[in-house]
Amino acid sequence: MFSPLSLAVLSFAAAVDAMSAAETTVLTSELEAWKASPAGQTALAHGFLPRTESTNEELKRFANTKRNVERLNRLHPNATFTMSSPFSLLTTDEFKAILGRLHPSSQRSAFRAESELTLSQDPPAATLDWTASGCVGAVQQQGQCGSCWAFATVLAVESSMCLASPSKTLVKLSEQQLTSCDKTEGNSGCQGGYPTNAIKYVASTGICLLKDYPYVSGSSTQDETCKTSCTKQSTGVKQSIAVAPGDAGMLTALQGRPIVVGVAAGNDEWKQYSGGVLNSCSSTELDHAVVAVGYTDTEWKIQNSWGTSWGDKGFMRLQRTTQDSKGTCGVTSDACYPSME
Repeated sequence: MFSPLSLAVLSFAAAVDAMSAAETTVLTSELEAWKASPAGQTALAHGFLPRTESTNEELKRFANTKRNVERLNRLHPNATFTMSSPFSLLTTDEFKAILGRLHPSSQRSAFRAESELTLSQDPPAATLDWTASGCVGAVQQQGQCGSCWAFATVLAVESSMCLASPSKTLVKLSEQQLTSCDKTEGNSGCQGGYPTNAIKYVASTGICLLKDYPYVSGSSTQDETCKTSCTKQSTGVKQSIAVAPGDAGMLTALQGRPIVVGVAAGNDEWKQYSGGVLNSCSSTELDHAVVAVGYTDTEWKIQNSWGTSWGDKGFMRLQRTTQDSKGTCGVTSDACYPSME
């Protein structure tokens, strides 16, 4: 039996088949323009295209995404959704398949019990943007590998190291090392992992420089064999600190550094987002790790690892709320950061 959504998609596909020659020509022109755009070129380079050589199938997918974009813009008037996403030819299920999975909530609760962040009594800054500090690396591209947990961990560790150094020097570290070598409980390379464990791995093992161990899993979609030839850097990371859930906990944690957060990203809102402030998501499962890099009194600023052709040049803004400890798209329900020596 088909769901209402499946029936709607089938109905829309039939409508595409019934389009006039002129309408088909216009849609084909739009599809070709998308393929030539930065988003389309990113999709081609990183494998975010459907496994079909059928132009008609691509047209159906493109038309269906256009309809979803119109729906999303009606539902979320403070955010903007467009076709300028590298995921525009993927179905929602195909898009979800490339996300890095996180641990079940029961394990997250166990980790949190180890080192809950105590809320500070100091008043927080009214606004904050760590990307202006010179201690936040550029937006990266994880590709088809579900290694978001490694990218988020590396970005947070790099930032904490930079902020702790007298010279405020940003040192680029290896996401591939975590993807290939960190097999601590729950961390499984391209199959997903959890930043808390990855931070612990960095604290105990050290981590190589990016130039000595570059990222390759984004195109191979494989964890790749762990290389031990590079020299691991001492990072000064002591342990992973869990953040108290809710707006206040995240606000306090961000005073000192960018922090890793889990989000519910396996939905059309994240798939087609291009700007503005998102106030809700149509899914609730935390399935993606990103880094919170700032805030205003109404929103959180999020840095993703899907390249600069996604979102607002690789960033997203999520609405702040004190009404729900989980936050918009779960952003304030599960966060951590590396504490430094």
